[in-house]
Amino acid sequence: PMTIGDTGTMAVGIDPTGAVVIAGPYDDVHPFAGGLAAVQTGDKWGFIDHSGRQVVAPKFDEVGDDDATRNGGHYLPCFSEGLCAASTSDAWGYVDRSGEWVVEPRFAQAGRFMEGLAGVREHAEPGLGKVGFVDRTGAMIIPARYTDALWFSGGRAIAVVERDPRPQANGAASNDPPRSVVMIDRTGREIADVGWNGLEDSMDLVAGYLEMSALDYLADGLVPASQDTRWGYMDRHGQWLIAPQFGLALPFRNGRAVVMVLNELEGLFDDDDARAGIIDTSGRWLVRPELTGVGGASPDQIVAALHERWGVLNGDGQWTIEPRYREIDGNSGLLPETNLD
Repeated sequence: PMTIGDTGTMAVGIDPTGAVVIAGPYDDVHPFAGGLAAVQTGDKWGFIDHSGRQVVAPKFDEVGDDDATRNGGHYLPCFSEGLCAASTSDAWGYVDRSGEWVVEPRFAQAGRFMEGLAGVREHAEPGLGKVGFVDRTGAMIIPARYTDALWFSGGRAIAVVERDPRPQANGAASNDPPRSVVMIDRTGREIADVGWNGLEDSMDLVAGYLEMSALDYLADGLVPASQDTRWGYMDRHGQWLIAPQFGLALPFRNGRAVVMVLNELEGLFDDDDARAGIIDTSGRWLVRPELTGVGGASPDQIVAALHERWGVLNGDGQWTIEPRYREIDGNSGLLPETNLD
């Protein structure tokens, strides 16, 4: 196993003991995946192997998730399903492990491949174009017609689509067409409107959270959905399985999901009055809604707070680390970096 560390002056590769294995120096790095990691030297990116050997010389302007790269937060390795999104001259495409273009750069943005498809945004004048999905050859499988979209998981994806403009009182069309958040299948067919009230303009925020905590966000077959101001879960066919009743519903993982119970949802994760609990796929409480905070989650553990003290729950809702810490670091980035107290 190889971990990337930052000494404050350069990025290096360290082993599980903390020993520096790849000294660099590099200006920035991505995690390893499949034996390769993207590294930045100067203003260009290339790839190295576990020995530190330069497999592909620095020649790309950006690699991986363009938003994450730009914001300095590399949550995921560059490569997914054998390809890495890369850009040159303000256009994005995909390269293989040898650094050769498999899909020539022609997109304004390019997401990671999941289940054989990747979301890409077309160039448009003025501004950004719509999002569609391409296969590994670059063929547009789902036409670019979405304002934004998340990646595929469990044969489904979440996308934002513009609707016909609402007529104004004078009969003219609105300048701001309404948008809906929908679940789509691999052909682009709309399965259901999933609500997601207020999140139409926040897909970057949602994507960042899911990249950190639930990349397989629809793998369990239950889809977080909202109706009016309440959240519940639909199945893959758009039927309600757990009626909308929560202030917020997060994705299921291994048959368990975190939900928040609020009197009034004013923010996504930071409402002071929020109380969180854990439910199973039938909606039964595994942990009653008494948690005062929820941090990073994996299939087998959840960082959570009780009465403002942090610990770790297992998948059955039992405390494996009692809630006694002021904060816990290493919880997928949902809390500020702090030391244990």
